[in-house]
Amino acid sequence: MVGRKSITKSPVRLSPTHKSYQPPALSQMKNTNSSVITGSGAKPYYAAPTVASVTAAPKNPDMPTILIEEFKMEPKNYGNPDALHDPDVFDACLKKWKELGILYVDDVIKNARDPIDYHLRVSNNDFGSAFGQVDRDGKMQGIGREVNDFIYEGQFKDNVYHGWGRFISHQGVYWGFWSNGLRNGQGKFVSSDGKTMEGNWVMGLLK
Repeated sequence: MVGRKSITKSPVRLSPTHKSYQPPALSQMKNTNSSVITGSGAKPYYAAPTVASVTAAPKNPDMPTILIEEFKMEPKNYGNPDALHDPDVFDACLKKWKELGILYVDDVIKNARDPIDYHLRVSNNDFGSAFGQVDRDGKMQGIGREVNDFIYEGQFKDNVYHGWGRFISHQGVYWGFWSNGLRNGQGKFVSSDGKTMEGNWVMGLLK
């Protein structure tokens, strides 16, 4: 049996005037998956698969304007006269609220850890002491404000402070996290005489 003769081609030497292959202009390309792209006088080659565009995450709906505007207004009693036991104490809280400045709804949203439910209705709560997002039973379940002899602005769960909020009383001001009505998590308290307590709170106590 006669063996095949090995044939080795000599390397092609390009003349100085030879131009290397350049892809055709983009205007000549038909950019489709696995399609052959050719141009005038060009050798065919295959295009890279088209990458699907990424759809941006849906934007959160807006918080009801009535709640946004309420946070900008001076705190007041929401129809429960018995909630204000000492007008002088409340006046001191209101003075402090004016010194601190407005806490906007957006401030609460930015500090919140838990997801915000933008679809809850906005109304007075069943006790008549607070205004904000409520459930079907009238309990505070989202962002709102409570006014008694103090001023609380922030998140609620089942009518108690839960999440992030600001609490102003005659004893001082607390900014931070709450759990079931108690300071719990990172927070800062500045007393009425200027003393500061800041750090991690556990069920009402600074650790």
